[in-house]
Amino acid sequence: MSARARGDRGAIAASVAVMPIVFTLFFTVIQVSFWYHGRSVATATAHHALEAARSYNATAEDGRTAADEFVGIAGGIKDVQVDVDRGAEEVVVTIDAEPVSVVPGLQKHIQVVLTGPVERIVE
Repeated sequence: MSARARGDRGAIAASVAVMPIVFTLFFTVIQVSFWYHGRSVATATAHHALEAARSYNATAEDGRTAADEFVGIAGGIKDVQVDVDRGAEEVVVTIDAEPVSVVPGLQKHIQVVLTGPVERIVE
């Protein structure tokens, strides 16, 4: 008969019970990090689109093109929809996107709206 230390009784069962909690916490932290990164990419995309669309003699299409090029280089977001509204005095850029997901159901939508004045000659 082998002698067993009584202090180790049930140690494996406790480890097995803790592992799902550790994995859930780990993947939740990763998902939140992907959301923050996606928000940063969406904000930078909106900034690039705004700067391109508000330039002197630019169009809303110039802003959309700049946004598409930036997202193609940066990545980090998917299902990107870019809306650029260029008026006579103001440009409004709206970016709607989804972050990359590793945990189904923990996906939060990203929306960024930036406005700025149009570059023009004022007398």
